[in-house]
Amino acid sequence: MSDDLNDSSQTGETGGFFPNRPIWTPEIERKAMVVADWVECELEGGLIWGIQRVGKSEFAKYIEQVLPSMLPATAVFIFEFLLMKPKTAEAVLKKCLLCLDSTAAAGRELVTIYSRVLGLIVARCKALRAKRVVLIIDELQNIPHELFPVFMSLASDVRKAGFVPHMLSIGQPEMKTTIDLVFQNNYLQTIGRFFQGMAIYHGLTVEDIAALLKNMEGEGLEFTTRHFPERARQGWSITELARPMEEAVTALLTEDNLTATAARIPFAYLRPALNSMFLHLAADPQGVIDSAMANAAMKKASLHRVLRHYVAR
Repeated sequence: MSDDLNDSSQTGETGGFFPNRPIWTPEIERKAMVVADWVECELEGGLIWGIQRVGKSEFAKYIEQVLPSMLPATAVFIFEFLLMKPKTAEAVLKKCLLCLDSTAAAGRELVTIYSRVLGLIVARCKALRAKRVVLIIDELQNIPHELFPVFMSLASDVRKAGFVPHMLSIGQPEMKTTIDLVFQNNYLQTIGRFFQGMAIYHGLTVEDIAALLKNMEGEGLEFTTRHFPERARQGWSITELARPMEEAVTALLTEDNLTATAARIPFAYLRPALNSMFLHLAADPQGVIDSAMANAAMKKASLHRVLRHYVAR
């Protein structure tokens, strides 16, 4: 994994405590390794799916950034279909053009739009001297399976252009209906192109919190030195927040009669909780974060209201 992208303590901050890019987490690393293996083994397609807010779209952006360093000569394209349910092949391809940042008029004829999308992909791959091409389809559940051949055709023509394609689909649990349909009806082309590999994207385990904080800290108390210089001089590190945070999550689970070992905490809720704790530490140089304050920060982020939905059954 690229050290520059893996280290959350580096520069590039937006003025707050988190950089303006996907944040490394143990789960994002685990699934990145899965996808890299799929691509290297030349599976034609794979699906990463999970419930809402666990960070799947951030994972797609992370893959876009890190996969070329994990597998040199790899080009990655993201086609996002959030809040969009296309009804026609033309609608799918026009959205693809937008995702490719094309300002050219798409035209009205299907073949014209298709040629434009394919041409942009091939041109960028040649410019990057890529050998592999990963086409990420984010929010696949919004695309009717009748339109899957649009992407199957793109992958086929990308291969004809001399590149090895992989279609990485990312979706929500509603995908299970489509998956059941294609397997029950033996849609072998669809199975082979989209679902040759499948994995579930989870939130973080309680134990992952310590690894997350360690990565954020970086080498030599970098994060703490930048944001809390006096505390760093005293030898304190943000990694010391791991224990009170773990205790807070366990307490929230206990309140709901849930098992801590089965919890998969979405980073979308941990991030604002961490921000709340960091702001408290910045405002009060003598302040400390204990399990009660960590619990309050997580409740402020409303983790307690949704935690039951993020427990593996």
